[in-house]
Order: sequence, then structure tokens, then C-alpha cells
Amino acid sequence: MKKLLLISLCIAIVLSVFFACNNSEDEISNMISEILSELSDPDISEHSEISGISEISETSETSETSEISESSEISESSEISESSEISETSEISETSEISETSEISETSEISETSEISEASEISETSEISKISESSASEESKPVQPKSVTLSKSSVSLTVGETETVSATVSPSDAADKSLTWTTSNSKVATVSNGKITAVSAGSATITVSTVNGKKASVNVTVKAKSIEPASVTTSISSVKLTVKGSYPIFAEVSPKNAEDTSVVWSTSDNKVAYVSNGKIVAKSVGSAVITATASNGLTSSVSVTVIPKPTVSEYGYYYSTLSKDVDREIYQAIYNCLKNCEPEIKEGSFFGRSDIDFSYIFRIYEFVSLDNSELFHTNKVTGLLRDGLLSEIKFEYLIEPSEYQQMVSQIDAKIASVIEEANNIDDEYERALLIYNYIKENVSYVNYDNNSYNIYGALINGKSVCEGYSEALTYMFKKAGIPALTVTGKVQVNHSWNMAEINGSWYYLDLTFDDSTQTQNPDGVYLNYFCHDLAAISVDHKVINYLDILPNASETQDNFFFRNRLIANSCDETELARIALTSYNLFGHVVLQLKSDEDFNTILNNQNLYKIAKSVKSKVPTFSYVYNEATNSIELFF
Repeated sequence: MKKLLLISLCIAIVLSVFFACNNSEDEISNMISEILSELSDPDISEHSEISGISEISETSETSETSEISESSEISESSEISESSEISETSEISETSEISETSEISETSEISETSEISEASEISETSEISKISESSASEESKPVQPKSVTLSKSSVSLTVGETETVSATVSPSDAADKSLTWTTSNSKVATVSNGKITAVSAGSATITVSTVNGKKASVNVTVKAKSIEPASVTTSISSVKLTVKGSYPIFAEVSPKNAEDTSVVWSTSDNKVAYVSNGKIVAKSVGSAVITATASNGLTSSVSVTVIPKPTVSEYGYYYSTLSKDVDREIYQAIYNCLKNCEPEIKEGSFFGRSDIDFSYIFRIYEFVSLDNSELFHTNKVTGLLRDGLLSEIKFEYLIEPSEYQQMVSQIDAKIASVIEEANNIDDEYERALLIYNYIKENVSYVNYDNNSYNIYGALINGKSVCEGYSEALTYMFKKAGIPALTVTGKVQVNHSWNMAEINGSWYYLDLTFDDSTQTQNPDGVYLNYFCHDLAAISVDHKVINYLDILPNASETQDNFFFRNRLIANSCDETELARIALTSYNLFGHVVLQLKSDEDFNTILNNQNLYKIAKSVKSKVPTFSYVYNEATNSIELFF
């Protein structure tokens, strides 16, 4: 019986190995337990049937004389001895019968049984060993990281700032959770144990890696460190405007690389003046303070004075310089006589006076002529003396009265549309510039006849000399409500130019010198002599007549270069590039002025001019230029 149990156990172990291929460890374990439980049942007898274990062929014969080992027992009722015989009625299984005559030889059966037993035991032992080794192997092998994640996928920093990102390794029971941190660009950002430090502006990728190569990364963007404005400077500190006038205003924030260089404009009195579209706009008479405020609260201010629009006298500026009643009487008498083409003046309180001679009369006659450009038809004035005292003033005319009146009407008709356009412009500077450019573009410097010296030659014939230019400007300015006068002097030769009152200040202007037809390129702006102060005009102009009574011209507010910020204080490339770009946007080519003669001569070099041109156009074609040494101005054309 013990042998049968042993055999059954061995077979069960073999079967368990077989089922292991298709069953889980729990199922196999349960099967073995059930078999062992059944085999341990004491009620199992010699007639017990072990099913499903083995089939022994019916033809198998086991010899009656086969000897079974002394130590082998088949059942409790069987007698086992060297000569024992197995009964005919012994049943091994439902399908196996042991023949009466079958003899189980001592050597064959014991051998077979022994082999089965040994094989089963070996198989069982081997399989258990494998299971044990597998379990031990699995228990002893360290858990590897399957992934690593970061607390953030992107980080934005400013230079100098730091931020720490945390890393999580999965699974949580991984044996080795050590990490390696790296950066794609140490010049932009560095990392140490997840702590990211921003080094310079740019982008970088921070990567964390596990011991077995699992990775995660975070994108880092670094901005330049915020630079606060250190100062704010306005382009002007004060300005004087007439009602409805305007003036360009700029504010520069330093340093130039400040993060925010914008300013907010405000006014102390919106009813007097305010800022709109980059200009101070004068609204009504009074005073106000315009303030530019930077992003961090720094300010710069401009004092604004708004004055009434000027009233242009019927006579003109020179008349206003006459303080004596008798002088004004003489002026009016001469003006009325010439206007009406009368040949002489016979009455007046100024006749028969010892303190008034002909030279006195002639001086006032010149004032009348300089103030009133339309009186171009006179040729000669003379005085008649009686008893050494002035008694009569006579005039000679170049043109018949009827023809003269027709010429004046023709002039007024020709310029009517321009004057109408000018009078629709509130800003006096822009109004004056419109008229100035009109004459410059429509008159050529030609000396051909007597009309070359008057407004008819300039405005009707389009041909004139300096006197015609200046007389035409005075005439049109007065028509447009701009006080103006003609100035005489020298620029190596006798010359005429103008003065005009713009926004309450007087300036010198020279149309003849700015005439584009006298330059190398007709497309130039050529406003080198538009609104000069006395110092600037005196570089190449010399006032000879009546300087003592001319209005003071010391302001630069409405100088063309100053107003448009086209004056370079040095040869600094950044400043020159700014001026070049500003003028190019305004005029389509480069216009600039150098403050000093030395800087002007330095810039007036092809290589330096090329640099200026390149600041406007990256690919510079051939360019030409014109310059004026007296005004240190240069214009570049592409």
C-alpha cells in the first residue's frame, strides 16, 4: 500500500508539472492538495481505484514467481516476500488487471517502479526547484523605474531669477530613484537638483534622467532683466504758439535699452494746450504745462504759451517801427499815392519843416516799398525844395496805371488757390512752409528784364532774381496772415531775403538760396534757410540796411532742422542713423545737419556717407548727395 501511495504521489507530481504549463500556480497548488488529501485518507483499501493515473495493458503478464523487494509493500492485505504471488483478483485500476499468471520479475517491476518513483521525485524536485529559483529570482531582482515626470512642462524666467521643479519617479518602490539633471544651453539656463537658474535671454531645455534612461524635460524661456527708465527728456523745454498752432513733441527715455520706453502725455490745462498725435496743439490764449511720464513715474515737462493770432497791418512791419505821428503821416501819404498811381504829393504837415528833408522822406519811401511788394511799378521818387524846405514829392512810374492794375489782378488770380489752401491751415509754420515751397518750386533764378526784380516776374513769368523771390514771399505771406518783410544786405554781392513772424517769433528766410533749380538734384528738400535765427543767417548773410530796427530773431523753435529733430550733435552712428531714418520717412531721402564744422567735414566723406545711407537701406544702391557748407547740411539721394 505504501508503494501504491508513493507511486500515486509521483504521478501526481508529474501531472502537476504538466498542468503548470496551462494553469496558474494557485490552481496547480489546489490540485496537488486535493490529491494528497485523498491519498492520506485511511479508508483507502487495497481495492481502491486510482483513476486517471495510468493504464496497464490487459496483456501485461506479471509472473507469479516474481519477487518483490522485501521493503516493498503493495497493500496491507498482501503478503510480500521473495516468493509472494499477486492474487488473480487484485485490481490495480478500473482499466488494468493483473493476470493470475503474470509474473512480476523482481528485477523488472522493482526497476520500473523505482524508475518511475525516482523520475517522479526528480521531476517534482526539479520543478519545485525551478519554481523556488524563479520566486527567489523575482524576489531578489531590484524594481526598476518605469517613468519620471516633472511638476512643470515650461518655465518663464527673467535673467537672475531661479525656480525649482520637482521630479517624480514611478513606481514608488523603485530600488534606485537617483536622477541626473542636464541643460541644453548653459549660457541661457543652468540646473542643479531641479533648481533652474536664468543666465541670459534665450531658450533652453532642462532634462532629468533616471538610472535606466527614463527622461522628462521642461522648456525654459529667459527674458532679459527688466531695465527701468533712468530719465525722461523732452525735445523742447518751452514753446510759444499762436491759437490753433501746433508743434512736434518727442520724449526720450534713457537708457535706450529700458524695457519700457513709452511715455504718457498730460496737460495742466486742456483748454489751453494738449498733446495729440505727437504734437502740442494750442487751443486758446493762456499757458499750460505739458508733461511726459515714463512707466516708472519719471517726468519731463514743457511750458506752453499760447498767444493770439497776429494782425497783419495794411501797411507792414516797417510802418510799425515809426513812432512819430509825422513819420506815420508821411508813410500813409506815400502809400496812398503809389497805390492810386498818383504822380505827386502836394499836401501834408511835413512840408515846410526844417527837420524834414528829402533824405528823411526817402527813408520812409523805402519802408513803404519793403512793406508792400505790390507797389513794384514806381521807378523814381524826387523831392522839390522851396527856400530850402521840402514842398513837394514826385513819383515816376514804369508802367501805366491801367496796365499796372491789370497786372496786380492777374497776380492775385494766379495765387488765389494757394492762398486759400494756406488760410485753411491753422498751424502758422505749415502755412508758411506751403507758400515757401510753392514759390521755390515755381520760380527759376533768371535775370531777363525789369520784371525780374518784382513779384510779377516771379509769380506770373516764373523767372526772377533774389529781389523778385523775396518780394513775392512778403506779398503772399501777408495775404495768408503771416507778418513778413523784405531784408536787404550782402552775400558777397547785393542780395535780398526775408523775415517772417511765425508762432510769435521772427525768423530769417532765404528763398533764393533754397531754390532747388540751383542745386544738383531737383528732388531735394532744400530748406537750409527756412527759419534761421540771426546767428545762423549771419554765417553767410550780412544785413546792411536797417538792422537796428529789424525784429529780434533769436529763436530756433521753428527752424526746419530743429523742429524736425534733424540736427546731429556729434558723429555718433546711432544718432546719425536715427536722423537718417526720421528724414527718410518724412521726405523719401536723407536730410541732416551737423552742429559743428568739424563734424560736418568728418561726415562729408564717401565712406561715412555710405554708413549713413546703409542705416536706411540694408542694400545701398549708388547714391548722390548735395551739401551746404554754410549751414552744414547734407541731403542723400538713392
